[in-house]
Amino acid sequence: MSKIYFCTSCFLLFLLSCQTAQQESSETTNIPYETLFSVEDTKSEFLYDLATPDKKIKLPKELTEISGISLWKEDVFACVQDEEGRIYFFNEKEEKITEEYRFAKDGDFEDVVVVNEIIYALRSDGKIYELHPNISEKWEEFEYQTELSSKNDTEGICLGPDGRKLLIACKNASGIDGHVKDHRGIYSFDLETKKLDENPVSLISIDQIADVAGKKVSFMPSALAIHPKTQDIYIISSVGKILLVLDSQNHIKHLQSLKHDHFKQPEGICFLPDGTLYISNEGKSGKANLLRFEMGK
Repeated sequence: MSKIYFCTSCFLLFLLSCQTAQQESSETTNIPYETLFSVEDTKSEFLYDLATPDKKIKLPKELTEISGISLWKEDVFACVQDEEGRIYFFNEKEEKITEEYRFAKDGDFEDVVVVNEIIYALRSDGKIYELHPNISEKWEEFEYQTELSSKNDTEGICLGPDGRKLLIACKNASGIDGHVKDHRGIYSFDLETKKLDENPVSLISIDQIADVAGKKVSFMPSALAIHPKTQDIYIISSVGKILLVLDSQNHIKHLQSLKHDHFKQPEGICFLPDGTLYISNEGKSGKANLLRFEMGK
């Protein structure tokens, strides 16, 4: 992540507010706050018209519970759904599943990311599955149980902007041994050492999001992705139906409502190299969908 800069006076005020929060909640412990974003530049021009998808694709029944997407190869997405340890390869042009691969027993799988043809799947208890395709039918598989747990409810994973670490978003508890009240944490997993940094790279304040929204909001991250052109972090919260955009210094850049009919339950997000945005939605009572949004509309 890019180095974060902030004003000393703002930081001191934030420390005072954290002390108050600690008095209010016995669960709160000391977690580094240096990477918390501040509220500014919230009127930046947004790159997409989320009310009008350029393409809307109905997904097959196998992906009704789709919980994560990532570009695998041209026109093909690697997908997971939150009940099976299985990768589904969905071809956008053909609008069908062309291949699938079972890598684990059934469980709560929440997101997936492809890095140099290696697939990383995330389970809600913080476990990461690393899958290497090869010429035989049997893939190489590795598993890493991070210090994150079901208390954190890990739901989002993506490649960080430095290309060397994965970012993991927590839906619930922001800390590993404790919890900072009314915050959500993002952690990094080093792809070389296969270790999690136990200090969050970002703590997101729900109160500061509410300041931007002008009202109380529900924010529980379910997916995240880095924009290939701007390096901004796009974070989806299916609860509350919100898209939060942070810049490389973790400042709030945009807050977008996803309360449209085509966003039934937004759970997955990814980009093409040219900046085309994809958001997947669970089917709930109907069919799941995959939405395509081109830049500049």
